[in-house]
Amino acid sequence: MMSVIRGDQTLPTLRGDSSPPTVESRTTLDAAGRTDVGLVRSRNEDQFLIARLGRWMTIEGASIPHATRELWTPQGTLLVVADGMGGQGAGDVASAVVLDTFAAHSLAEMPWLTFGTPEGDALLARDLTEIAARCQDRLHEVAERKDLPRRLGTTFTAVYVHDMRGVVAHVGDTRAYLVRDGSVQRLTRDHTLAADLEALGHPAAHQNVLTNAIGGTNEKPVVDLVSMQLASGDRILLSSDGLHGVVDEVTIARLVWGAKDPREASDALVQAAIERGAPDNVTAVVASIR
Repeated sequence: MMSVIRGDQTLPTLRGDSSPPTVESRTTLDAAGRTDVGLVRSRNEDQFLIARLGRWMTIEGASIPHATRELWTPQGTLLVVADGMGGQGAGDVASAVVLDTFAAHSLAEMPWLTFGTPEGDALLARDLTEIAARCQDRLHEVAERKDLPRRLGTTFTAVYVHDMRGVVAHVGDTRAYLVRDGSVQRLTRDHTLAADLEALGHPAAHQNVLTNAIGGTNEKPVVDLVSMQLASGDRILLSSDGLHGVVDEVTIARLVWGAKDPREASDALVQAAIERGAPDNVTAVVASIR
């Protein structure tokens, strides 16, 4: 459940009685995820995260009579999928480090509260670019400390959902989809050589060659930002290339839309990839908006 406190949260609210603050329900979001090593890989280097983000305050002492002792304002949900790389079995370290760094930043800074206006979207874009660079710096530090390859890196796709709006932050070839009324829309563009060639009208080739990632090289990652207005009934899917590389989008739409809940959808998607040979790690995170 995502909610906001009604009205300005100023001194008059704190002067109220000790009953919970009035809350207006805005969005209900259910989410679930599943990751699987697949049938070929010996190690799972995918990671996913589903987190509720908010702020709270506990008043331990006040001169205001009958001050409300606890104020809690749920604000949104964070969904993330990352597919690590780096050799020597270090890809799982890369994806875990970036998820940890990004989640800690999201909790401390709450940059996702700004989006929804041109100024707010620009601020969020700058913030996400900075945090991607910070994630990359931390990857380099971890690689050096643990004597891991310097090319330690990861793809990264995250979605913030707040008050019937969503924003996607994307680096690499993990993907975000919106499924609405049974139809699927891809929200991200793969940062691969194949996608670049296709955009130029050339045949796809070198499908797994990334042109943008967090880490992997010393080049700074470029974060794509996509915002969207959500509606009741929408489903959001985040996937690693182990899923969308073998399961076509028509099947993805059918499985996500036909499932009774996000858990059933994520299980069905991973199972579909396994039935098709699952040559890579497979991850699906599904969220349902009501």
